[in-house]
Amino acid sequence: MFGDANVFINQSHMENPGRKTTDFTIVSINSINSFASVIDSFIFISPTPKIINTPLFYVISDNENGLYVRNLRFQATENYNPSKGTENALVLVGGDGKSYLENVRVSLNNKSYLALNKNDSSVLMNSRFKDGLRYWDFNDGVSLQARISSNDSETIVFSKNGASLSQSVLVKSTGILSGGMMLKIVSGDLKLTLECYDSLDNNITTREWNCSASDYSDWSWVRFGEKLPDNIRKIKFYCKSFGQSVDVKLSTILMDIIS
Repeated sequence: MFGDANVFINQSHMENPGRKTTDFTIVSINSINSFASVIDSFIFISPTPKIINTPLFYVISDNENGLYVRNLRFQATENYNPSKGTENALVLVGGDGKSYLENVRVSLNNKSYLALNKNDSSVLMNSRFKDGLRYWDFNDGVSLQARISSNDSETIVFSKNGASLSQSVLVKSTGILSGGMMLKIVSGDLKLTLECYDSLDNNITTREWNCSASDYSDWSWVRFGEKLPDNIRKIKFYCKSFGQSVDVKLSTILMDIIS
């Protein structure tokens, strides 16, 4: 979409049967004046071996009209992974323009967790570290590395054993917490932990993911997700490094609660 185009999609079935390329973008808003809405629609991605490395939707930076999505059904698959393209994130909506998503229902096949977009993580604050380490708790083993361009996330560096970064946030809804982060491990290991608490601050559940250099020696997206307990009130998410020699980098931690 270019210029001042407005596109409205309603009650549509969108899919890529037999598609043999790595590109599959349904709506791409490439002008700051364009607008699109997708309502009461369904997306199906054919589970072919070909990795799709583009987001299903895209909104260019500085677009304030944006994309509106409501009542969308999407069946996530392992071969949908735009983090392997230019987005550096596994999201439904790429780009840095405005987007608003309401009542998006995702079937997470094989735990194919994803985030909705990069600009509005519905769970974490300052998830791309554009305000430095504001809202995050950290110790002296964690530092900030400047981003290359304004569209990139800041990079967080873990430089010693026991370096930790965490954030606690209140949550108002239940469902599937779904998201991920970009990670690179030169040496050492990184453990991700998600703790759920009730209104009395009692720990209900704890989930951990262990990441090592053998799996993340180059920048890669880490998928994570968990079904939230019905009586949840707060979550705490933290990352902690281990090892005699530690060189761990992460960026763009995104989480959404998906019904």
